[in-house]
Amino acid sequence: MKKHRGICTLVVVSVVLMVLGSLCIGVGIAKGGDLRYLHVDKDTVDWWPFDGSFGIQLGDSFDFTSWEEEKHSYKERWDQSLQEVESLSLDVTLGDVRIERGKENKITFLDIRKEKVNIKQEKGNVTVTVDNPDISKGNRNRNDTIIVTLKDKQYERISVEDKLGDIQLKNLSAKHITIEEKLGDITLEHIVSKDLAIAQSAGDIEVDGQLYGNSVVKSSMGDITIHVRGDQKDYRYRVKNTMGDTQIQNREWELSCDAEEGNRSSDNYLQLHSSMGDIDLQFEG
Repeated sequence: MKKHRGICTLVVVSVVLMVLGSLCIGVGIAKGGDLRYLHVDKDTVDWWPFDGSFGIQLGDSFDFTSWEEEKHSYKERWDQSLQEVESLSLDVTLGDVRIERGKENKITFLDIRKEKVNIKQEKGNVTVTVDNPDISKGNRNRNDTIIVTLKDKQYERISVEDKLGDIQLKNLSAKHITIEEKLGDITLEHIVSKDLAIAQSAGDIEVDGQLYGNSVVKSSMGDITIHVRGDQKDYRYRVKNTMGDTQIQNREWELSCDAEEGNRSSDNYLQLHSSMGDIDLQFEG
């Protein structure tokens, strides 16, 4: 019996260590860590005594360029004009996505080949699919970026699904805004929405704008910062944080939080859920 208990304990400890290791890797990448250092060899450190390597290696020719590097020379750039836009949907394998107000309806692709892009336009509904190779293919100097400019003030729906990359929305108003992200930061600035849904696996989330109706923000790992352009008395909210500090206006919770407060008769309902990370909810009215 003691032998079996020892084996069970060893298995449990091993699983816990594997989970913690995966979480550390995810946090490191989300905070801008270099993917080259997921493995160790003579090229990554000077103290490695062996000829081989240990860890995850993403190809011998892999060379990573930070998305935040401002002076980047794009190898390929092309534009696609859009007709009248009522709803916009983007499904991206890899790359940063920026959607903002502009003088015309247009999409600009940086470091993304045309044969990897599929654009459908039908009665104001625009669907864009970008099936570009992921970073494990060993491509050099990747800086895949999609920039969308929209000229109108109000839209029915804006939807973005991105597996790896940062997502930014700025100066936009849409009845429905849906964002799904696997790994990367999400930033919504000066937006207006009546139905907001954000789901993210790893990365920080920042939202600043007028939020009406139902707003749901969920993150498995990363900080959530919400700045509501509205009076606190006009909202009801549910904030659940499993592991992390929480602040709602001037009130603070340490380590964890599960609070449901506000105007229960209000139609404006905020739901914030985080498994690991800090939550900051502020109202300005």
